Amino acid sequence: MLLLLIIYPVGGAIVAFCGMATVKTHYLGFAAGAAAFFALLGYFFVPTHEVDLTRYYTIMQQFEYMQPSYRDIVAQNGIFSGAYFIFKWLSVFKNQQLLPALVGFVVAFAMFDIIMDTFRRYDVPSTTRCFILAVVLGMFPFASAYSNVRNVMGGAIVAIAIYRDVVKGKRTPLTIMLYIIGASLHMATMVIIGLRLLLFLQTKKHFSIKIALVIVLGLLFLIPNVRFEFMRIVVKGNEYVNADGQLSTYATYVTQSLFMRLTKLLYFLITILVTIATIVNTRVHRNDWNLFSLLLCALTLISFAITLPVYFRLLCVLLIIGSTQFLQILCLTTQPGTLQSAVWRSGILGLAIIALVANVITFNQYSPLITALQNVFTFTFIS
Repeated sequence: MLLLLIIYPVGGAIVAFCGMATVKTHYLGFAAGAAAFFALLGYFFVPTHEVDLTRYYTIMQQFEYMQPSYRDIVAQNGIFSGAYFIFKWLSVFKNQQLLPALVGFVVAFAMFDIIMDTFRRYDVPSTTRCFILAVVLGMFPFASAYSNVRNVMGGAIVAIAIYRDVVKGKRTPLTIMLYIIGASLHMATMVIIGLRLLLFLQTKKHFSIKIALVIVLGLLFLIPNVRFEFMRIVVKGNEYVNADGQLSTYATYVTQSLFMRLTKLLYFLITILVTIATIVNTRVHRNDWNLFSLLLCALTLISFAITLPVYFRLLCVLLIIGSTQFLQILCLTTQPGTLQSAVWRSGILGLAIIALVANVITFNQYSPLITALQNVFTFTFIS
């Protein structure tokens, strides 16, 4: 597969997708191979108007000539300097399209890694595997992920960390590093990590560790820089909730755009579906993963009340985690072949098809989709 990825990446990605659908072992090579397709799609994602991605392009262009030190980057951006480190590293190659390519790979790899491990744990049949892969890929807004960059990539990395932590029980240095990297990319990921801490604090175990954690957090808050970063998060959150300053113009556009209102309604319905699935799964299988998913669902639903599309900052993580809830509801909670299972499949598939149409329209609003796909399917590393 690796050789095929080098010769013809799309061919290698197809083999990887087939492997995910049929092979029962959790092989990371399949996740990486399938993610290569979305890395290529990101590489050929060329924005036709100004978005967050174009702003980051400008920063990368500045880094090509200025090459600021890591100390300067940290001094300016504080603990959320991770994305700017990435901009600095990628600027060396003098190829801006590597940024959305990296976003596509990281997000897709996180999604496929979690899904494949869930396939293995639940011994999911090939037909259900294909169904879930098609549903998640239809629902996931890749164009918005490419244009957003920091928040989505950080959320995907944190999703892997939480899955390793809660489901696999791997509280290793790698898991801690994933938490730190994800948190450094965008302040919104701190909210998701906060949910994980809340889940830990509500358990009846590890009382001494909880006390130590509270003390450490309290001591950290006494440090001026940490207190400043916390206030930045609060102030930024207040700006988004109230649509203050420059955000007021964007808020007006959002409220007047019929397509954005319909898209918000669509993802609100998807979030409700994931929430219902999580509630049902939690009643049958009460565990930390389902409880964390329930907390994330609740917070995402609350975020829809905000005028600005703040929900998107949680939605991408919710969709990745929601795939495991759909798998539970189809493979563990309900019996395959029953009316209840058929109703769930119909509801999930129906929303996925509508989301796919919306995502195609959104992609074309940002960048010509047909042109991008033509470039992806004709690309080869060997000319």
